[in-house]
Amino acid sequence: SEPASVKLFAADFKALEPPFEFNAAADRDEVSLRWKGSGNPHTAGYVIERAYLHDGPYETLTPQGLRADVTRHTDRNLRPGTAYYYRMRAMGPRGDLGNPSRVVMAQTAGRQAPPAVSELKAEVGRTRVHLAW
Repeated sequence: SEPASVKLFAADFKALEPPFEFNAAADRDEVSLRWKGSGNPHTAGYVIERAYLHDGPYETLTPQGLRADVTRHTDRNLRPGTAYYYRMRAMGPRGDLGNPSRVVMAQTAGRQAPPAVSELKAEVGRTRVHLAW
């Protein structure tokens, strides 16, 4: 008979587990993300997602993914005083994504202190306080 070739793919679900020890640290206008990779040979890489709220919606920062041996990423040119929420997903050999990691938050400080407020006035209402300066 004619020779035949067969390819078999056995999914390794452990390769899609999110990274370990995922942490975020804010600087003036950037956030440094660090994590410990799974070490699984079938994990092809990681995808980082960012949101302004804990529950999202999340946008993908690294759509092509980061290599599996990469353990840090810096998110730059961020708005001062803004809280950013991050999570990660492991990527399998076929580009499939696993469940998200735990969410980490970091708040940037900005390059300089905000300007001083002078002549502050408060107008107290029944349901609000209006501040003017």
